[in-house]
Amino acid sequence: LALAATTTTTSTGRPVAVSTSVRKVSTTSIATSETTTTSTIALSDFVSSDLEACLRQAISSVVVRGESSYDEARRCRNTRVDIIPTPLAVVRVSGEEEVQVAVRCAAAQGVQACARAGAHGFENAAGCSGGVAIDLQDLQNLTVESASQVVHFG
Repeated sequence: LALAATTTTTSTGRPVAVSTSVRKVSTTSIATSETTTTSTIALSDFVSSDLEACLRQAISSVVVRGESSYDEARRCRNTRVDIIPTPLAVVRVSGEEEVQVAVRCAAAQGVQACARAGAHGFENAAGCSGGVAIDLQDLQNLTVESASQVVHFG
């Protein structure tokens, strides 16, 4: 049996989706002068085009793997190389509505959503590897509705 993966890319060549299938194959070894290179790519390395579209429809700052600003956006203050986070997307939100959208989009795609306030957790849990990192650094105002005990950031 073999796992076959088909990659869908954007016009810039950035991978955005993968479809997979399992099929029965037979192999024959033939000696040739050609070199074959095999790459293993984790399915979690690809951002679903549905997830990206969902995030971009209502959030102004969305960065996904393959974009030039991805490494900077995913970086946490803890710089240990053994715990570099690899989120599918990093969204920098400007209000509670954008937080809600990010959480709903992540939930709709079955991935984790993580709040990142200061990007300095010891194990970089706020980096949200395999999920959507929600960067809250621009939410500087805080109000509390006494009657309902609802807190608003923005």
